[in-house]
Amino acid sequence: MAGRAKQTRPKLGLVLGSGSARGWAHIGILQELEAAGIRPDIVVGSSIGALVGGAYVCGGLERLADWALTFNRLDALRTLDLRIANGGLLGGGRLIRRLLKPHHGEAIEDLAPRFACVATDLYSGLEIALDEGPLAEGVLASLAMPGLFAPVKRGDLWLVDGGIVDPVPVTLARTLGAKRVIAVNLNSKMANRRQQRRQHRQSQRRSPGRPRFPLPGVKTLLRTLPQDSGLRALLAHTPASALQADIPRYLDVVFGSIHILQDYVTRSRLAADPPDLLIEPALQNMALLEFNRAEEAIAAGRAALRDSLEDLAGILD
Repeated sequence: MAGRAKQTRPKLGLVLGSGSARGWAHIGILQELEAAGIRPDIVVGSSIGALVGGAYVCGGLERLADWALTFNRLDALRTLDLRIANGGLLGGGRLIRRLLKPHHGEAIEDLAPRFACVATDLYSGLEIALDEGPLAEGVLASLAMPGLFAPVKRGDLWLVDGGIVDPVPVTLARTLGAKRVIAVNLNSKMANRRQQRRQHRQSQRRSPGRPRFPLPGVKTLLRTLPQDSGLRALLAHTPASALQADIPRYLDVVFGSIHILQDYVTRSRLAADPPDLLIEPALQNMALLEFNRAEEAIAAGRAALRDSLEDLAGILD
């Protein structure tokens, strides 16, 4: 009597969405999947999701987690190429290569599980799927937030943040062969939470000893920058009144505006192509630039995945 054919589960795709500092929640989600013995066959990322997903597929997730948990603002600023040129304040190539080493130069198409990330063509506005070429280059292109990171040149294209056109790229995961898709949305109800987050930040400012991101004291920052740095010149001539806490900061304006837009884009795209399981970690009180709150974000990701395990088991049957 012939033996029964081995039963295999449907090919699983994991989509890690954009969301700046809240993206550390992806680390917790991946850690909890590993603890449950579930390894996705396909990983797709957008923006910060591309960074965490890239680290995962090249075996560097725990190294990235360690870096996030010991995040040091001045160390990050020294590693980043600070300048006001080439279309952005920062050129993040050195930092990305550091976080993805020793596999930063490895071809995306050679990685396992299969990996891809999305970027946006700056001039056409088209979504560009990056499923081949050097890992660090693809991740940096997906992360290139306008106004912060310089665009990335790839062939004839200038690429910027993938979250602009596809914050949670479910369709790309299906195109790569995923039969079941788990998607992580970090931008849920972004527009409706602005006032709540503002009130939370104000309460935190009144609490002594609370570390803030993105910038340390201006005098401290100026000491870390080269004499010929454009950012040094800008900060040195910025009126003190423009640095008051109650006035929205430059990056708050840029990131906040883009992420409000991403909330609407996300809802539209998820309605058109919904995942089999949508995970939305509870991160409503975390500002977009609070990269120093990795412990909370990772814990929120782990909790969200644990709460979804029963539903996940159902889609894998």
